Amino acid sequence: MTDFVQQFLNSDFIQQALYILIHIVMVIVNLLLLPFSILLKALVPSLDVGMLAIASFFSMAGTYAGWTLNALMVPAAPLIIIAAFYSAAISVWLFAYGIKLAIKWKQAIWH
Repeated sequence: MTDFVQQFLNSDFIQQALYILIHIVMVIVNLLLLPFSILLKALVPSLDVGMLAIASFFSMAGTYAGWTLNALMVPAAPLIIIAAFYSAAISVWLFAYGIKLAIKWKQAIWH
């Protein structure tokens, strides 16, 4: 390119014009997507409502499961061992999968 064209493209005026053009496009896209955003906010419950529902479910399930196990005279020790085993197995599997995924990402980025 010639020096004139290169100086013209690197000028502050052109950079500001491009910045303004990109900003206008972003505003137009936001205005076009605003109805979809409002619709999603109205139809999808918020995260705190979902988390409260999950917590209340486990609280209720824990209460009734405790009553049922006490009525059936099931000892607590085997249940604790089973729960500890499965939580440890799932934790080890998730840890191994996380390491495998991190290695895969590292290879994808560096190669």
